[in-house]
Amino acid sequence: MLCEAESKSWRYARTKAVKLALNMQATPFRKEMLSNPDYQTHVLTREEEKIAKRKVETEARDAAKEARPMSAKRRFLENKKKLIYMFRKKIKDLSL
Repeated sequence: MLCEAESKSWRYARTKAVKLALNMQATPFRKEMLSNPDYQTHVLTREEEKIAKRKVETEARDAAKEARPMSAKRRFLENKKKLIYMFRKKIKDLSL
């Protein structure tokens, strides 16, 4: 398969031509693969597995964080969150 690309730089033109040739070769197979329902279900299950794995890792990291003793900054932020929540709740109660 021959491909041609123009550029001021010979190296860039060669790289561009190689990319174009590879893309031209891959296009029919890519179309066939994307239209295959088995491939689509495989991709969906793989994405779901990634999401589940990420969720488990996040939960484990959060649990490890909770197990550590609180730093002064973290304690301050937690107290700030609680105060803001209580303040908003009081304002909501007063407005009713």
